[in-house]
Amino acid sequence: MEYIPFGPLKRYIPKNIGLPLEVLKIYAAQLVVFLEYLHSELEVCHRDLKPGNIMIGENLYLKIVSNKFKISHKSQIQTSLLTQNLSLLNYID
Repeated sequence: MEYIPFGPLKRYIPKNIGLPLEVLKIYAAQLVVFLEYLHSELEVCHRDLKPGNIMIGENLYLKIVSNKFKISHKSQIQTSLLTQNLSLLNYID
């Protein structure tokens, strides 16, 4: 397991204030690159992305973690949506 020296991003977000704009821009860019890679290259969706699951590693780069790392493959998401829509139709009838 990799050592993550600075811990979760949540620890560094002051309540009712947020992060400084310059820091927010850098972290937002890192998250966009990460999500783009997950969606386009791996065809998966991280379903539990929150400040508690975003760690600050060496050189202040973000690392995405999760206790259960909830991800879904594209086909699982489509099946899930189809099931939900069919369940709704059965409920309406």
